[in-house]
Amino acid sequence: GLVALATVSDVVPLQGENRIFVSAGLAALRSSPHPGIRALLECARVGTLPLTTDDVAFRIGPRLNAAGRLSKPGVVIDLLTSTDLAEARRLARQLADANATRRRIEQKVLVAATEQAEELLSREERRSLVVHGEGWHRGVIGIVAARLVDRHQRPTVVIGFEGSDGRGSCRSSQDVDL
Repeated sequence: GLVALATVSDVVPLQGENRIFVSAGLAALRSSPHPGIRALLECARVGTLPLTTDDVAFRIGPRLNAAGRLSKPGVVIDLLTSTDLAEARRLARQLADANATRRRIEQKVLVAATEQAEELLSREERRSLVVHGEGWHRGVIGIVAARLVDRHQRPTVVIGFEGSDGRGSCRSSQDVDL
């Protein structure tokens, strides 16, 4: 189950043995007696039907990944090692809250980055984009870069600054290997 969770959450291609691991792992997750997994599935409201890769990719994985993006990965470890269902439910709610916070931060950065990108593109034809902003959270700049690539079909660099220190993330379209 954990292998399926990690494989789908990290967007690993579902080919060869990965496909087999994920297929068996989704069934294992659904029937898991583990309090952390049970609480995570409850909180993500995935129902009682067999789990799908979409359930993991869009409802469960983002909750787990949000903790790391917001510099709180210990919550995931605590959840997955919890032996108490009540504690696991509390931790799963904490992850859901972190994911909601991540979404708000991401949306704010995406709006600013999109405005910058569109301003750059309105002035001249560009083969790539570099956008930046003060206080752009480093945990979401990779997602924002990917969204800009989807929208503009160009290699994109997004840099978040904290004072004079910047952290960037690069994403590319399929035809350009970074």
